[in-house]
Amino acid sequence: MRRGADGRLEKVFAAYHPDLERVQRHADFVARCTTATRLYIADHAGRVVRRLL
Repeated sequence: MRRGADGRLEKVFAAYHPDLERVQRHADFVARCTTATRLYIADHAGRVVRRLL
């Protein structure tokens, strides 16, 4: 858990994999199953590659 920019608590899950297609497939699955309000794919430096939710 950490505090976001707005001060609210947020849960952060991270997984690292060099195959972006595999990451995309997993992220699509997570997007269907989650109640999260925000879901991003980011690179190793933390820059957002794609916002899913």
